Amino acid sequence: MMILIAEDNVGLRYFLWRVLRDDGQRVIAASDGEEALRASRAHPGPIDLVLADFEMPRMNGLKLCRIIAAKRPETKVVIMSGDPNAGEQCALARLPFLQKPFQLSAIREMIQNMFGHVASGE
Repeated sequence: MMILIAEDNVGLRYFLWRVLRDDGQRVIAASDGEEALRASRAHPGPIDLVLADFEMPRMNGLKLCRIIAAKRPETKVVIMSGDPNAGEQCALARLPFLQKPFQLSAIREMIQNMFGHVASGE
């Protein structure tokens, strides 16, 4: 599975990249929405999942996910944020939302629910 992470917090971005790679996923990590969009356009194959921070410099996660969904309708998206109001906006946009801080098991469970298998390859 190919996962694109768009997260401006370098510590969280690296943590998610490392853990998902250790789980056997292929991962592209970007520091903001514009970088993630460029990575999406440059990647020739499918991107199965975008994990995007709600609030990022240069392009927020909602806009990023809308653009990617228009070009790659098969790509699933999850918005992450520490702001509870972001969850309300995601609900209105009918986008899955993950409240920060979260347990790693929450991402694995979300991937399992979206794709029908456990992220770690179990």
